[in-house]
Amino acid sequence: MSFDSLNEAFDVSSEIVSSEPEQVNLLQKLDNLLNTQAITSLDNIIMGGDFNVVRDIELDKVGGSRIKKEKTNAILDNIVTKYDLCDVWRIKN
Repeated sequence: MSFDSLNEAFDVSSEIVSSEPEQVNLLQKLDNLLNTQAITSLDNIIMGGDFNVVRDIELDKVGGSRIKKEKTNAILDNIVTKYDLCDVWRIKN
């Protein structure tokens, strides 16, 4: 998968989503896009940005609503597992 094909197929650079339905839709689009690519265990996937998702309330949240969006996290967990992804920031901090 090339950067150009990913950029053309899935431009989220201007999308900021915070409601759970928007997050679910965005992550489903990402999963569908990744499913269309010929990704093998030899490929490296690098994604950057802020999905605006609270993964762990104790570690990721100070103030505001402490509600964890279960549907959003379930889809993100599936993507992380399916493509063997990791959160580098979490590992380094």
